[in-house]
Amino acid sequence: MERIRKSPSPLKRLLIQLSPFGLVSPEQAILSLELRRIPWKGSFKQFMRKTAGWLVGTICITFIAWVIISSLLLLITRQSALQLMVLTQGTIIFVMVGITGLGLYSLLLDFTSIRAALGSINTDIHSGRLDMIRLTTMREGQFILAKHGASQLRAWRSTMLLVGARLGLMVVLCIWFPLYAAADMRLDMASMMYALPTMPVVEAIRSSDPLLYLIGIVITLFAVLSFGTTFVLEPIWRMRGMTAAGMAVSARITDRSLASISAFAVLLAGWMAQFVIILGTIIFGFFLAPFGIFLLPFVSFACVFLVYMAFFSLVKAVSLRVVARKIVTLAD
Repeated sequence: MERIRKSPSPLKRLLIQLSPFGLVSPEQAILSLELRRIPWKGSFKQFMRKTAGWLVGTICITFIAWVIISSLLLLITRQSALQLMVLTQGTIIFVMVGITGLGLYSLLLDFTSIRAALGSINTDIHSGRLDMIRLTTMREGQFILAKHGASQLRAWRSTMLLVGARLGLMVVLCIWFPLYAAADMRLDMASMMYALPTMPVVEAIRSSDPLLYLIGIVITLFAVLSFGTTFVLEPIWRMRGMTAAGMAVSARITDRSLASISAFAVLLAGWMAQFVIILGTIIFGFFLAPFGIFLLPFVSFACVFLVYMAFFSLVKAVSLRVVARKIVTLAD
């Protein structure tokens, strides 16, 4: 097993921290064994290569799809005066459809994640492997972290495909928005609000003044980046939380048939909680509207994903605590 270099690049260091190896070394016995068992088996170095390949591949596919759709729209629109507006509306529709589609894929990721961890604990209990592990120097906490990391490995490919697709949408926005702003710096702000609903609706920038126009662009870019950060990283927190929930079900219910039914119930409860989060954000936005406070679409989405990340972090903490209590109970 290769050792992680002492001074990896910042991007690689970030990827390691977000991966299952952020808390558990790839040389850990249980995690090392699981790394060789997964379908795309290999070493830690191959794991990093696969991860980079999935991310780059999905980003390229998303970007190419946007380029093709934009090219078709420009070919259909013969009048040059309308091309900018058509391209703008087409890009917005492309991004919104992508967000909706990836949102549905996120629900599938919940299922994949909880299924990946469903046999992580009860299999060791039935086979007696857990009793053998107690004879070693490995502590319960290390065992739980290793099993959680192994469960994350099984759901890692689906997670990275979702992260890559979301990152691709952010690349599209980051490329398209500066081009749009540079194409028509003298565009009247009222017309721009109609063509670009993601711009901040703030009275101070409802002016054709170049400085205020630039301020509006900066604020919008900040909103997009805030949304993009939470939008891209949320699937990792989602996967961590749902794999931990699957481990909790596996620890509490040793019968595999009953465990599957319980996991489905937990999955439905998680979906209901996510629906409540979205509904609560919408109600909160309507509550603030009479006071003249406008929640930007991107900022609103960022708030939703921040709450999602907090929710899945709580699910992870509670679930791993349930697993720890079950293991301690079995030891007694």
